[in-house]
Amino acid sequence: MKENKIVFVIPSLTAGGAERVVSILANEFVNFNDVEIIQLYKDTPFYSLNKNVRLKYCKKKYSPKTNILKSIANHIFMVYKIRKLIRDADVIIGFTTTCNIYTVLTSKLTGIPCIISERINPNCNISNKIWERLRKYLYPKANKIVVQTSLVKDYFMPFVNESKLEIISNPIDSELTKYRDLNAEKENIILHVGRLDKQKNQELLIKAFANIPHNGLRLVLIGEGYLKDKYESLINKLNEQNDIFLLGKTNTVYNEYNRARIFALTSDYEGFPNALIEAMHFGVPCVSTDCPSGPSDLIINSENGFLIPVNDQNALETRLIELMEDESLQEKFSKNAIKSTAQFKAEKITKEWMVLINELIT
Repeated sequence: MKENKIVFVIPSLTAGGAERVVSILANEFVNFNDVEIIQLYKDTPFYSLNKNVRLKYCKKKYSPKTNILKSIANHIFMVYKIRKLIRDADVIIGFTTTCNIYTVLTSKLTGIPCIISERINPNCNISNKIWERLRKYLYPKANKIVVQTSLVKDYFMPFVNESKLEIISNPIDSELTKYRDLNAEKENIILHVGRLDKQKNQELLIKAFANIPHNGLRLVLIGEGYLKDKYESLINKLNEQNDIFLLGKTNTVYNEYNRARIFALTSDYEGFPNALIEAMHFGVPCVSTDCPSGPSDLIINSENGFLIPVNDQNALETRLIELMEDESLQEKFSKNAIKSTAQFKAEKITKEWMVLINELIT
């Protein structure tokens, strides 16, 4: 018999960090609970889900709102629909700002306790003024708010009771771990995984790679995004078509982690970078910007990876060259990274979430 009915609310289940975390947690929770995921818009899940996780949706597809009245009407509809879909839930868990707002409102209308989860650093990712005001007014009314780092917690401290704030890191997918092969033969690849957008700043990595000796190395970028065409043009302009590859998104990212010699993260800001955790878990030596927030919680500079200043191309080039030329350093980072990411195993993180859930429903 299932213990609790847990309902997640998320915009969609396409490829992305929040989507991966919800999928991991749902797969873990469903072993002992009744689990549903409500998507604002219907789509096919990118990450694998246990067959016992039920999927529901508010609308079949997204349609742009042409004016403020239609936008308001859509928000009202979403809250109404979520309220109708959750039925006899024991707890509602929102992911991402918009769904967090909907979740708090639904919680107050139904009396069902809620947890909301901030997935990005709000100090860097500023919403428009209306959403910012809604966040500051409604977030304190949630039963619990899950953040991923102390830096993000500090953002909420001035207007949210500290007893409601919980730091829980992102989990590493146990299914992903099954495909980890620490004896796999490495290829001469520098790997990057992430959306192709301004936040991830892949332009820095492309320019840095083009400016250093390749020595047989290739740069492989996994992910889709609105900057893909711009990056393709940049690669052509730099005459790097034979050495830099934009491979799009993949369901077998573990193959890329297994074969990569180096992983590079060049973000301007993060919430808590899933790809960096995964790369380190796979023992890939990493170079990352010391952006707010997440990388400095994962990497001890020069011990299990390199941290560099944000948007510093010279530092990135220097560290990539140093790592490429020093196999003993690669081995050191690999071993230390594997040890340091053991704390993010799905089983451990799931228990932290369940403690929080049980506090609210018992």
